[in-house]
Amino acid sequence: MNRLMTRVVKRADIPIWYTEGFNPHPYITFLLPLSLFVQSECEIMDIKLTDDNIPYETVAQKLNEAMPDGMKVVKIADVWGKATEIEFSQYTIMISPEGDVEEAFIKVSECLSGDELMIVKKAKQ
Repeated sequence: MNRLMTRVVKRADIPIWYTEGFNPHPYITFLLPLSLFVQSECEIMDIKLTDDNIPYETVAQKLNEAMPDGMKVVKIADVWGKATEIEFSQYTIMISPEGDVEEAFIKVSECLSGDELMIVKKAKQ
């Protein structure tokens, strides 16, 4: 997704800000990125532009014209905070068991029977 959106932004000729290190790369951040092979209905992406005067509608239109089939920009909004300030998220999990369906249902039911399902997100740090 990161490579795809980098190419889309370049193709759309969006004036994106590049990092100032030895190997500059475009400033694109995905909030709560999903693992490989996980399907999503909506991904949240943060980009930093060099020109703040471009209307959001123009950015959305340019990005949508450069997107592959089946993908589109749904909404553009101002940044409300940092990615580290996100406190919760909601997921829908669909399971396709390969073995006994009833056994899989029992195991999933046991796992989800509590009030909360806490998952530890591991990061590089």
